Amino acid sequence: MNICILCFGHLYKVLCTKTFAHLCELPNSNEAAFSFFDRQDHHTLDVSNTESMDFVIRRIEEYMPLFSLKYFNLCGEETFDLGKGRSKALADQVGERQIYIDFVNKICEHLIGKGKIPMFWGGCD
Repeated sequence: MNICILCFGHLYKVLCTKTFAHLCELPNSNEAAFSFFDRQDHHTLDVSNTESMDFVIRRIEEYMPLFSLKYFNLCGEETFDLGKGRSKALADQVGERQIYIDFVNKICEHLIGKGKIPMFWGGCD
């Protein structure tokens, strides 16, 4: 068994709120109507916004005390929007894969520092 907390993609329900829409890779996520066809849009955190990592760390810190397991699955998959919105300039500069790797590495470093073994489904394609 492991802890499984969404830390990068699949965050539609959070990122479409007024409170957290500014952390979404695609602007105006709180104004976009949900549709079956566009359901994979507006799922991804904006890695160029330092508040996105703060958000992830807060979520981890909030849930971690509830579990004594050593494995922590940060998920990380289906980041379809990555580099296509707010982080586009950064992605153009260093590459979409690199911004993915850098963000996941920061999460892993935090987890390792807390004595957890990170796991993730992952992939930026």
